[in-house]
Amino acid sequence: MKKASLLLLSLMLIGCQAERTAISSNELIIGTFMHSCAPWDGPALRISLPLEKKATYPQLDIAIWKATFPRSATFPESMQNDTGYIGYCSSENTCTYLPSANITFQTEDSGNLVKGTFNVTLTTGEHLQGSYEAVLDMTHRELCG
Repeated sequence: MKKASLLLLSLMLIGCQAERTAISSNELIIGTFMHSCAPWDGPALRISLPLEKKATYPQLDIAIWKATFPRSATFPESMQNDTGYIGYCSSENTCTYLPSANITFQTEDSGNLVKGTFNVTLTTGEHLQGSYEAVLDMTHRELCG
């Protein structure tokens, strides 16, 4: 009876794992971006990139404090800089700044799509890299200034 219970529990855990699987480093991540506000109330852009299939979290949260995307951005070991910030969010209100990151941006489709690559180091030391596409979220628009 004990073995049957353990087997059933194992199968249940495997089933749950199949629902939320991590995205591999060679897989394209599909996310969203929106217009936002910088800390001084100027224009900003924010990208959300989910790192698991069929789940919103964990995700990379990227903020660029400009009205348009630069060609690339490098984030040093400080929490944030004049360019913006990048964070790893395990849930909606649980985000940590990343120690280092390099992001590229290429805007397409009249500004409704941004593509690029990311190369980040998490606070745990884990290294993530890959490609992404983010579509403009038309349902969200912050008014700054």
